[in-house]
Amino acid sequence: MMSRRTLALIGVLLLSGVLLASAAPKEGSKKGSKKGFVSTFELDGARWAIHKNDEGRAFFYNEATGSTSWTDPRVEPLSSSDRMLVMAMFAAPFVLMIAGAVVYVLWVRYHHPELLKPKKKVKGRKNWEKALDPPGNRKDRARSASPPVEDIKAVKAQ
Repeated sequence: MMSRRTLALIGVLLLSGVLLASAAPKEGSKKGSKKGFVSTFELDGARWAIHKNDEGRAFFYNEATGSTSWTDPRVEPLSSSDRMLVMAMFAAPFVLMIAGAVVYVLWVRYHHPELLKPKKKVKGRKNWEKALDPPGNRKDRARSASPPVEDIKAVKAQ
């Protein structure tokens, strides 16, 4: 366990480092610097400067030839074989996911084929479908405890 004095010293050092870092002048914000200038670098004996346009997008200026470029000259473009490798690495999880799904369906088909078969159709109508019929059209009156409406009307007419 650290002592209180050690913890206080670490806290003071961290606080002073944060204060010094926030008080340091920002790159490209010095007086007399060109507007939008960020930094410079050397590449193959030529001096390049990095600038930012009004939208904040960086562009590169070759001071020897006076040419500008949106792409960083320090970054080499990918070869076609490298591009194919990147595409293969991107597609690999999707291919593995599809292959896993196919293997799972085949496993279920082999071990539990009843899960893939459709349910058998039940002949006749369901009870809720029969309940929607109008009272005169019901054919299941033989099971009913009450007499049909026609019989009641015939008894009243007598």
